[in-house]
Amino acid sequence: MSVGVLVVTHGAVGGALIDTAARIFAAAPDNLACYDMAADYDPDAAYAELCALRDGLDCSDGLLILTDLCGATPHNVAMRLLDSPPPAVLVSGLNLPMAVKLFSVDRRNPAQLADSITLNGRMGILIEAGD
Repeated sequence: MSVGVLVVTHGAVGGALIDTAARIFAAAPDNLACYDMAADYDPDAAYAELCALRDGLDCSDGLLILTDLCGATPHNVAMRLLDSPPPAVLVSGLNLPMAVKLFSVDRRNPAQLADSITLNGRMGILIEAGD
């Protein structure tokens, strides 16, 4: 039993982040699917494809949906998944530290997983300035 993870982003952003994280860990992620939303998407067709991807995951403990940009099209279409089972949590602002954390954290609870990867994502954002 585990949490399914569905990554929904513009173009190939999500797949590139997950592939990069997989190279760091030398392993492919399990129970995870990526959906690359094309610029000329049909919202209803995209939603149907997201449902099919979700249904192919083991979501017995819930679903975590990761999007790249809050309020953008991938996020808005993915939001529709929150209205149907399984219980789901959506997090926007996906970055590489978040993707990396997916490989090293217990995936039995979508809310706890969301908290853990979001914290890692925030900690990965630094501002440094020179003279």
